[in-house]
Amino acid sequence: EYKLELVAKVVEMCSGEKYALLQDFTWYLDVLFQLGHMRGLDTHAELLRSQISDVALRVLPARGYAVKRSMEILLEGENDNGGGNMDGGATVTSGITATSNILDSDNGRGKHIMPEILPALAWIVGEYSDLLPEALNI
Repeated sequence: EYKLELVAKVVEMCSGEKYALLQDFTWYLDVLFQLGHMRGLDTHAELLRSQISDVALRVLPARGYAVKRSMEILLEGENDNGGGNMDGGATVTSGITATSNILDSDNGRGKHIMPEILPALAWIVGEYSDLLPEALNI
């Protein structure tokens, strides 16, 4: 299908020669995150996951932004389903609800998220957790 070819070509052009042609890594991360929300691109979920992780790993100036966007995506829908508890005392039921919602194809606000990219987003937030204060101010 055309959009699958287009995704592969965009990633190929941007990541070629160790990102030699790419100047704006926050733009590229945004594109990757947007593609991760699109339906019909599940064939490229592994490609998107690896690119998001690779940019966060290799590009120090974009790392804080990667942490921020990853955290936002992981928390999408959290306030909509009652899964979170502001005082930190989440119940088992709400934890199950939050977990099942994030793994569903819909994040609670009508947005699709590829489940294959979620572990990479969690890894970015955990690996670079020292950047959370900075990421919250971006």
